[in-house]
Amino acid sequence: MGISAKGANTWSGISGLRKFVDRIVPYGTLGRQMALLAGSTAAAQAFIVLLSPVLTRLYGPREFGVFGMFTAGVLVLNTIDSARYEIAIPLPREEEKAEQLLVLCCVLVFVTGALLELAVHFWGTKACDLLQVPVLAPFLWLLPASMVSAGLIEAFSYFAIRKQAFRAVAQSRLAQSAVQNVVQCTLGLTGIGAIGLLIGDTLSRTAAAVTLARGAGLRRHLRCFSPVELRRRAAEYLRFPRLNAPATLLNIAALQLPFLAVPFFFGMEQAGSYFLAYRILFLPSTLVGNAVSNVFFSKAAAAEKDGTDIEGVTTKISLGLMAMFLPLYVALALAGNPVFQFVFGPKWGSAGLYARLLTPAAFAAAVASPLSTLLVVKDRLGQSLALTVLDLAARCLAIAVGVHFQSLWLTVVLISAFGTLVPCFALILFLRWAGVKLTPLAKKSGLIAWRNVPLFAVVGVAATFGPPLLATFVLVGMVALSCWLSSAFIKDLATAS
Repeated sequence: MGISAKGANTWSGISGLRKFVDRIVPYGTLGRQMALLAGSTAAAQAFIVLLSPVLTRLYGPREFGVFGMFTAGVLVLNTIDSARYEIAIPLPREEEKAEQLLVLCCVLVFVTGALLELAVHFWGTKACDLLQVPVLAPFLWLLPASMVSAGLIEAFSYFAIRKQAFRAVAQSRLAQSAVQNVVQCTLGLTGIGAIGLLIGDTLSRTAAAVTLARGAGLRRHLRCFSPVELRRRAAEYLRFPRLNAPATLLNIAALQLPFLAVPFFFGMEQAGSYFLAYRILFLPSTLVGNAVSNVFFSKAAAAEKDGTDIEGVTTKISLGLMAMFLPLYVALALAGNPVFQFVFGPKWGSAGLYARLLTPAAFAAAVASPLSTLLVVKDRLGQSLALTVLDLAARCLAIAVGVHFQSLWLTVVLISAFGTLVPCFALILFLRWAGVKLTPLAKKSGLIAWRNVPLFAVVGVAATFGPPLLATFVLVGMVALSCWLSSAFIKDLATAS
């Protein structure tokens, strides 16, 4: 069968695009793997961001407050459901040991889910009454299923990272984003209330776990092992639940503490505004940062086994993350209020204020978090626990001071301040462990900031003197232009090997 002229032109265009991508980001390099994950997570992020204005018009701040508390509970429980054995999966040299760790994680997740189901059945309502959030009680039946799905995603993702099945990880993130947004929007149209947000979240996690299991071919690796073998493997990697599990639990508790404390002290309406601000603000850094972290963990673990250097890769990743995220967060700090009111609706004005206050912490986390896997690779689990305790103590102090003065604004300011200082301190430690020279890195970082100054001035003027529509379009345009001007650093990151 012949190919039409139009079809030939289309095929030629696709082939040319593929050759261009191969030339800029060579196949098999760190950049190519990062591009795969970052591209899929960017698509998932775009889907969430594009539909968020629809969700904020289908659900109010109160419903988002309930959603925030529910997801906070899932994330906290997810840190203990498999005792953090999943992060050891990429490390063993023997394939059989990795498979045993995978099976061990699955067993622990299902056992924890069964125990949680019993706890919810007998004490769920009493716990909600004790925390003064009775509105959450009717939705607790979804909690065990959501936690089990989240636990399986973690275990499957680490095994896929070991096999370098990055495409499967990318597909699972796209599936999770698509299912969550479609279900939440569809149920929102029925006026079902907060339960629509929670059902969408639970089903999306399930879809991601199934997609990841199928894409990574996990069926042939999930073999039956005797309890003796699983106990032997659990004992061999006991340092992870001993040291990393408490550190991770404290870390997640520190991050999720505001979503649990704000409803209790300041009401569900304010909790919903804070949750939306945090969700939109940290979404880019979380999704893209996780993609970078997964690939960096794989490369760093392999380099640690082989005794090779990771200074160059760490430097390129740090500069690339700065070049990508600095324009976005500075622009949001300048124009957060009008942009949020225009995009999400007038009732979300306070969310724009909280977003502006949180931008320094979001930027610091975007750069530092992907490199935190060095804590595992370099076996610095003790330092990980110390950093987490410091972060949790700082956030507790911020909330305590804000509650004392009955000011959520002050609470958010202090959370942002401490949330900036602690990641910056951690980033310095990560760079030193990787052998990165700080002075040359600081000079290149300053160059990135200097290139963005004129663009930030334009955003500030538009936000101060222009209507919200103008501020929104100027922000988008200036961020895109700034990223293009910093593309030299991003291209340098893409060619990392």
